[in-house]
Amino acid sequence: MANWHDIGLWSYSGAAALTMLVAAWLVRRWARLRDTRPSLGDAALLLALLATSLWAFAAASMGGTHAIAGLAESLRNLSWLAFLFQMVRSARAQPRTVTAVYLVLVVVLAGQPLVAIWHAANQGVPRLDELGYSAAMLLRMIFVVGALVLANNLYSVADAETRASLRLPLTALAAMWLYDLNLYTVGYLGRALPGDLVALRGC
Repeated sequence: MANWHDIGLWSYSGAAALTMLVAAWLVRRWARLRDTRPSLGDAALLLALLATSLWAFAAASMGGTHAIAGLAESLRNLSWLAFLFQMVRSARAQPRTVTAVYLVLVVVLAGQPLVAIWHAANQGVPRLDELGYSAAMLLRMIFVVGALVLANNLYSVADAETRASLRLPLTALAAMWLYDLNLYTVGYLGRALPGDLVALRGC
């Protein structure tokens, strides 16, 4: 029988180390390009990588379902949302409806820790416990669906040169958020997050 705790430890530890290495590589690359200042998009990417590393470290240390890991996940998602927003601004193709979606997702992210606190405070009351869990899963799913739509929107409005540079990070983001969508959908329908999916999430 698989020891999902140990698998999760290695999974999240590897994610934390690799994202930190990519962030360090970016900083070193910018240091070599002394004549070129990093753009706001570059800074947003670096911040998102560091936030992802922090989330993975929290999940490795405390477990993927710990409240601190959940808060770190919200910060991670906020950082990647800022990266997408900066990229779509630089593409100069930002209708008001797209901006509204970004604002709605920020509100959803802000609501996630509040719902988590409320859920933790009412775990002794069956109906409130179930309501809090369902609300937490729905907020996670709503964010992921919205983020996937925004990532697709960014890729569709970018010019050919920008699209080529965005292909790898957007593919990685789509993979990460599709996994999250599957995790939270299964968790919502099954009334509990499956241990195997949580443990393998860092991969």
